[in-house]
Amino acid sequence: MASIRYTAVVATVWAFWVWGSSAGEAPAPPVQPPAPAVQALLNDFKDLGAPDPERRKAAQEKVKQAKLDALPVLLAMLHPKQGTDEFTRIGVLRALVEFAPLTEQGAQTLAWAAAMDTHLEVRREACAAIRQLQEDRATREVIKYGFSQDPAVRRTAAAALRELDDSRVLASLIRAVPIPSITANMGEPVQQTVPALVLPVGPGGTRLPIFLPQQPVTGIASDIGGPVVDLLKQIAGKDLGSLPYGWNNWLHEKNGDIGAADRNAYRENRPLRERMNAP
Repeated sequence: MASIRYTAVVATVWAFWVWGSSAGEAPAPPVQPPAPAVQALLNDFKDLGAPDPERRKAAQEKVKQAKLDALPVLLAMLHPKQGTDEFTRIGVLRALVEFAPLTEQGAQTLAWAAAMDTHLEVRREACAAIRQLQEDRATREVIKYGFSQDPAVRRTAAAALRELDDSRVLASLIRAVPIPSITANMGEPVQQTVPALVLPVGPGGTRLPIFLPQQPVTGIASDIGGPVVDLLKQIAGKDLGSLPYGWNNWLHEKNGDIGAADRNAYRENRPLRERMNAP
């Protein structure tokens, strides 16, 4: 009986709310009002953000009593078209932690709230829920938002990744930073002969001019910067260039693996060739 009731609730909620499929795309608006049973749950759960602690506690107990029936309703309450206030959404996010492990839709909802909600504290609460649940699927979705075509979405997603502070994500992004390359003299050679030197190379040590071919050096630089570097700059709040070396140092310093003294000592003692090729 419980499974039949849960299926009915899921079908009702899914009918009036479907998340957007691409990064940064707004969720679809409701197409029909929820059933009376779902509306009753919505009314009960609105007290999750009530200013009175007793009302919040009572709402949390109702969530626990509803069990699986509460999950799709809580996810629907995070939809922007529902008009749920900021404090209620924060209470909903805290209640979602009780449903671990979340469904795939739940993970996507957490990611959307972390990167796209209009209120900063709601986004931070969603990031806290992702960390507490260790929800890697939601983290993956937030990374996708970081490469959106919308600059505003990229900015909020970078803030969410900074709030998540997952060293695995940062290390993966740094490994994806391309190494800049320069290709010289790709065009047709220009044969110009100019007197370069006058040396005693003639008979009896006479001095003769030596004519050498000359061509101006031209180069094409590629793999400088890119979306990954731009995302790292927004996460770190600083520009460390386009070399993986600088970003690796930043991550190690951030994690407390090395300090400024260690970095300076290594910079002075590393081989000459490495000092020439890296900052």
